[in-house]
Amino acid sequence: MSRAERLFDLLQILRRHRRPVSGAVLAREAGISLRTLYRDIARDCPIWD
Repeated sequence: MSRAERLFDLLQILRRHRRPVSGAVLAREAGISLRTLYRDIARDCPIWD
């Protein structure tokens, strides 16, 4: 699965939840590791630079 597909999946998961969701929950629902989740987000989020 490409990074773009993972990010799209994360957006879809976030849209299903009405409240804040932990990284662990996002990773579990997306079927990826927590490390991969954080790495993908950090790469595309200039706030963390």
